Amino acid sequence: MKGLKMNHFDTPANCKQEMKADQNFNFYMTDLENWQPMKKVAEVFPQFTQQQLKRLFWQRKKHPGLSTCYRQVGKRGYVCLPLFGLWLAGQLPEQRS
Repeated sequence: MKGLKMNHFDTPANCKQEMKADQNFNFYMTDLENWQPMKKVAEVFPQFTQQQLKRLFWQRKKHPGLSTCYRQVGKRGYVCLPLFGLWLAGQLPEQRS
């Protein structure tokens, strides 16, 4: 299975689940409705302030998987809300490795 690392705990069923998860990430990333300007993220996740989110995404290279959720277009930053939710839950592939 190209692109998937198997260890002695993996079964073919687990590998299929990983491939489905990767396809779901692509689905989230390609749906433009999921990408919201940084300013709107605080409205969707009210437990964070605008400043907290700004600082978090400035330091995104320190947090595995966080750069997957963020794209810079010109001067504006955009966050993929479903992927950010998965990052908060610790479910992105970068966080599991």
